[in-house]
Amino acid sequence: MKVLLICLEEEKDKASNLVSFLEETGISSETHLIKNKDVGLRDLINFSHVAILSALGPGWIDFLAGFFCGSHTPIFVFGEEIVESIPDVFAFCFKFFFTEAHLHDYLTSEYETFKKNEAAEESNQARQALLDKGIPTTDDSLIQCVAEDKTKEITLFFAAGFSPDTKDKKGIPLICIAARNGHLSTLKLLLHSGAQVNLIAEDRGSNALFDGALIRNKDIVKTLIEAGADVNIQSKDGQTALIVVVGAGDEGIVEILVKAGADLDIKDALGVSARKYATIFNNKNMLAMFEAK
Repeated sequence: MKVLLICLEEEKDKASNLVSFLEETGISSETHLIKNKDVGLRDLINFSHVAILSALGPGWIDFLAGFFCGSHTPIFVFGEEIVESIPDVFAFCFKFFFTEAHLHDYLTSEYETFKKNEAAEESNQARQALLDKGIPTTDDSLIQCVAEDKTKEITLFFAAGFSPDTKDKKGIPLICIAARNGHLSTLKLLLHSGAQVNLIAEDRGSNALFDGALIRNKDIVKTLIEAGADVNIQSKDGQTALIVVVGAGDEGIVEILVKAGADLDIKDALGVSARKYATIFNNKNMLAMFEAK
């Protein structure tokens, strides 16, 4: 949406006031100041709306009325004196506003409609782009693209309106699928697109951080921690990410989790904690980390 403001040069303050509102709202605009009431503008095709903020001469009104009839671009007139300058025969070509509040409400509503239409068009284009690639626009296809680390296609799915929190038929969220497959780029894309970092996978009862720890992928674990992942979520068998990597002997990820606040004493279904496992395995480096915490 882009609004052209037309007013006399000596009344430019009227345009400045409206430009301030448009900028705050997020609407783009340009101002055309005229030194007299003669027609001096011909190219209006780049604007979605036209605003008249001064009483203009007959040549301008004839020109703008003709432009409206050919393009149906909304042309609005603000101010009682300016409204009165529009001949009755051309009244159907213009929208009249007498108060600033009424004008602001109209522009806000127009902008919301514009954004909805723009989003719908973007969604349609993304869906068509997927179909052109031979990819059905379904949840199952999105899930497959995540499993295969196809970031370009995943981006199109999100542009088409699909949710980054989609789950597969087993109740496994996309973020967990990406973590389980070690797909860091896809994981970052999901987070950037608004995926909830602590969504729980129904099969394991755990989050993506647990899944990243399970495959001992340090980059995925670090990325999820930076995104706010809960390091102490327990899986269905009571394990935490820390318990998993202590059992695997991965001192690097153990250190990352401990620094991120992982609880050393949460017990799994067997009643054993990460600290206890480190003791059982006699891992002196891990025990030293735990003591230093």
